[in-house]
Amino acid sequence: RDLMAAAKKLRVEIVQLTDAARTELMQLGQNEAAEVVVQGAVFPGTLIEICHVQFLVTQKMNAVRFYLDKRRGVLGVAPLMSNTTTHSAPDSKKHY
Repeated sequence: RDLMAAAKKLRVEIVQLTDAARTELMQLGQNEAAEVVVQGAVFPGTLIEICHVQFLVTQKMNAVRFYLDKRRGVLGVAPLMSNTTTHSAPDSKKHY
């Protein structure tokens, strides 16, 4: 009985988290100030997209922030612990 109650509670929480994630993802396509913050690792093959601008990760990165560099039309990448910034090259983006 306790396990069934816990499972029901978890299902409700999963639905709530899924709805919240969907809402946040929709805002990434509309909010030019949106960013993706990775506190752990992001691995090669990961595709980051903000406002329909894409960045294909080609090497493992740790503790980074992806943001829209609207002036250059690319996604920028910055370490979380530093003010140093690098940018994706336009020809390095992969479109699907």
